[in-house]
Amino acid sequence: MAEQKKRNQYEFDKKAYDHIHLQVKKGKKEVIQAIADKQGKSVNGYIKEAVTNKIKADTEQDVEL
Repeated sequence: MAEQKKRNQYEFDKKAYDHIHLQVKKGKKEVIQAIADKQGKSVNGYIKEAVTNKIKADTEQDVEL
């Protein structure tokens, strides 16, 4: 049953979300992870917030990622 649930979630995610692959220099992932952890966020959530803030600063538009 758990495998079917995973497959269903995967299929939903594939239809509902775009994916962006981000590469950082060796060791920097751990730096980002530590900061995100300190703020009680996931790495994904931390990066999405940073991008959202940058878009707002550059365009004065609110976006939901």
